[in-house]
Amino acid sequence: MRGVDLDRYRFDFDLTFAILTMHPDGTIYHRFGGRDHTSPTRWIAMKPLLDVMRASLIRDAEHRRNGEPPPVRPRRTIEDYPTWKEFVGGRTLECAHCHQVGEHEVASAERAGGFDRTSIWRWPPPDRIGLVMDATDQTRVASVTPGSAIARSGIRANDRLVTVAGMRIASVTDIQAALNGLPSGKCAASIEFVRAGKQRAVRVVLEKGWKRGGPLTFSWRPLKWAMSPAPGFGGTDLKAERKKSLGIPVENYAFEIGYLVDWGRKAHRGRNARKAGLKVGDVVTSVNGKTDFRDQNHFHAWFRLRCRVGEVVEIGILRKGRPRVIRLPVVQ
Repeated sequence: MRGVDLDRYRFDFDLTFAILTMHPDGTIYHRFGGRDHTSPTRWIAMKPLLDVMRASLIRDAEHRRNGEPPPVRPRRTIEDYPTWKEFVGGRTLECAHCHQVGEHEVASAERAGGFDRTSIWRWPPPDRIGLVMDATDQTRVASVTPGSAIARSGIRANDRLVTVAGMRIASVTDIQAALNGLPSGKCAASIEFVRAGKQRAVRVVLEKGWKRGGPLTFSWRPLKWAMSPAPGFGGTDLKAERKKSLGIPVENYAFEIGYLVDWGRKAHRGRNARKAGLKVGDVVTSVNGKTDFRDQNHFHAWFRLRCRVGEVVEIGILRKGRPRVIRLPVVQ
C-alpha cells in the first residue's frame, strides 16, 4: 500500500483478500472479497468472482458509452499518517500491508485526540441490517432475520438485489460498500431488487447505531491493535488437554500469558500489568468473571470495547496451579 491513493482505491483495508474492478478514470465498478469473524474466506469462491467479472464487463461497456469520471479528490496515502512516519523512521520499507492502513489511521487519530470510536464499525456486513446473503450466488437473499430492518421493509428470501443506496450490486462486498457509505445515525436507504422477474424498490429505515456490532464480530479486525485501552499483555490459547490437566473446564476459555508489552510507545501498559502482579506464565482463566471468549482476538477486542480508563478489571489466574485474582487498573 505504499504510495496508493487511499481514496481512489477504497476498500476494506482489514481484509485478507480484495479485488476492485474499475475504469482507469477511477470509477469503481464492483468489489470482491470480504470476510467476518467466522472465516477469512467467508465470501471468497470462484463462482461469485466470475459473477463479479461478468457484471464488471457490462458496467464497463455502459461506462464507456455514458459514464463520467468521479470527482478528483486530494491524494491521501499511508505515508500521510504521523504514526506511520514514526513507525518507519529511517528505515526503507518495501511494503506497507493493507491492514496497517486502519491501524495507523486509528493510532494517528487517537494521538491527535480526534478519534471517533464509531468509525471502527466500517464496512458493515449485510446481516447487520438483517440480510443473509447466499455465499455462492451473492445477489440472492438466502434469508431475512426476523424483526430486522430488512424484514420490516418486505424483502424476502430468494429476492435478488439490484442496487443498495444507489450502488449496483454484484457481490456481498458491494453491499458492504453501499452500507459503509451511509451514516451510522438514523437513516434510510433505497434497495432495488427482483422478485419473480419483476423489479421492485423499497425504503429501508435504519435506526441510530445500526452499524455497531460487538466484540466478537469486531475481533478479526487488525485495527483493534492500535486502539486504547489495552491490557498490556497477551499469550497463547490453551487447548483442551492442557485445560484438563489444570482442572479448568474444557468449555471455558483460558490462555497462558506469553508476553507483557514493555517495549515501544505503549510500554506503560506492560509495566502497569506487571505492577498489578501479572507475570509471564500465568494462566488467565477469567476476566471480570467472563470465561467465554472465543480466542485471543476476542479477548483483546472485548477489552478495548468494554473497558474504560480508570476502571479496575479483575483477572482470574492460575499460578503454579493455585488460583488468584489480580486487580488490573485500566490505563490509556
